[in-house]
Amino acid sequence: MVILGHAVLFGQKTEGVSIFEAAFALFLFGILSLWFLDRLVIKRGSLITASGDFAFLLFVLLASLSVVFALASESKMFLWLREYLVFLGFLLYFPLRDALRDSTGRWWIYGAFFLLALGIAIKNFLQYRTGALVASYLWELVGARQTANEPLFMAVVLTGAAIWMVSDRRAIRLLCFVLVSMFSLALVLTFSRGYWVGAFVGGIVLFSFGEKRERRKLAGLVLVVGVSAIGIMLVFFHEIFSALISTVFLRLFSTAGAAQDISLANRLVESAAVWSAIWTSPIMGSGLGAEYTFYSLLRKTTLHTIYVHNAYLYLWFKLGILGLVAFLASYGGKILAGVRLALGHRDHPRRPLLLSAVAILIAMLLISITSPQFYARDSVLIITLCWGTIAGFDRDAPPAPQPR
Repeated sequence: MVILGHAVLFGQKTEGVSIFEAAFALFLFGILSLWFLDRLVIKRGSLITASGDFAFLLFVLLASLSVVFALASESKMFLWLREYLVFLGFLLYFPLRDALRDSTGRWWIYGAFFLLALGIAIKNFLQYRTGALVASYLWELVGARQTANEPLFMAVVLTGAAIWMVSDRRAIRLLCFVLVSMFSLALVLTFSRGYWVGAFVGGIVLFSFGEKRERRKLAGLVLVVGVSAIGIMLVFFHEIFSALISTVFLRLFSTAGAAQDISLANRLVESAAVWSAIWTSPIMGSGLGAEYTFYSLLRKTTLHTIYVHNAYLYLWFKLGILGLVAFLASYGGKILAGVRLALGHRDHPRRPLLLSAVAILIAMLLISITSPQFYARDSVLIITLCWGTIAGFDRDAPPAPQPR
């Protein structure tokens, strides 16, 4: 219910805390409170059981203490609360870590996430088709794009590719082919170049950790899915097929000329302004909810905002160098643990999930330069799932065989 309930958050467009967001927060933190009560008070267990857990708890503590700095800098408290609630969503990692050790738990959790991604993909697809069919110019095809929740589509694509790469069962590979084709198209129709690059980088990670036979299978999947995606576009967008293909390629190759991209130039101006704001309190940060000012090249006006596209500068500005290092230490600890486990358990049936979790986490590190994956609601959910997948496996898997 918590995972499916994220659909309510994804539709949130207001600057403040909406009634739906507040209701979901009460539900989520009610569930989390019961879990922590059971773990810490009744069972007297420990929260620190996997790589990066200590650093993560330190990060949560720093995020909580940021209210002091937010008050000192006279930040708006509803903005502090809005950002704080997003970071508290990372606490879902702890119950996920335990639930993902159990086969029944994995069916429920991964199934709920898939239904969430599928519902949003279908909604985006139908909305894009409606907007694209009335477009008169190529730029309108990009304007009709549905940029919501791209991380969901990227996550399903990389997970499906990892399972295809490892599995030899025809039924599973057929299902993975259908899923990768569908969600690849959903990702393409967002026209979000950063996530295209992220999916490509994630694919490189899978290719790098795959065995020789698995690499050949992955390369074959890329070719077949490419043809399949073109076929799907031809069926559903036959009226504008040529224009749509041209628009996709123009959008793709404009990435190579990003130096002349006004959107990138605007983000560089934004980053420079945040960099200057960081030095007002580089150690402890200015607190969640803190705002900064910069001149937007896109809107041709001066903006006063809390939003930062660069996730690393965002964390440094809000929580200081201590918060940034604590989060990256936790994040990096999970990646290293995932790599170690994937290399040490090559025949384990859950190895594809480990590989996809590592690929997704590494892809998000790159995307976070231009899009705040550490703060976006959908990305927070995906990150906690990846962390839970790795940590749950770490506690559950038998020791890797030692060489004789």
